[in-house]
Amino acid sequence: DAAADAGPQRLDLATLYTMRGLFRGTARMPIPSNLDAQLYVPAGAAGVAMANLAARMGLETTGITLPLAVPAAGVAVRDVRTKAVIAGDSDIAKEAEKKLREEDTAAGEALAPGEGELRIVDKAFGRQSAVLVRGDNAGSAAALHVLADRMPNLWNVGKQHLSLEEIRY
Repeated sequence: DAAADAGPQRLDLATLYTMRGLFRGTARMPIPSNLDAQLYVPAGAAGVAMANLAARMGLETTGITLPLAVPAAGVAVRDVRTKAVIAGDSDIAKEAEKKLREEDTAAGEALAPGEGELRIVDKAFGRQSAVLVRGDNAGSAAALHVLADRMPNLWNVGKQHLSLEEIRY
């Protein structure tokens, strides 16, 4: 559908691991068959957590394009050409956070130490959307662990109720 291809590439946390999220597929074979995103890896604990996300992405698709992840430091905003997952304080993370604040005035709220947040930023880089991971290094790592280990579920499969202890790392 040409109209869908011309519009912004929207993301949703519930569908990240599908053809409408971080992957592509075809109408003939409607399964995630190729990567449609790039991970921009920060230093520290959040970078290690981003590696776990890369491993999960490898398990969710039948094909993957390498490199799946690159260091975030030194990447220019103009170099982001696909959907992105960004954490840390790189130039591209700052740009995505700026776009998020333009979309949502509540997005500028400070997070407590150790607290992390996952936000979708539509049109963060031209037409491309991004998953922005906010928080300090420990908070970003915790948010990335939830993204890699649990999403789209917020709790263990089969559980009826969410326990706050289950999602703390």
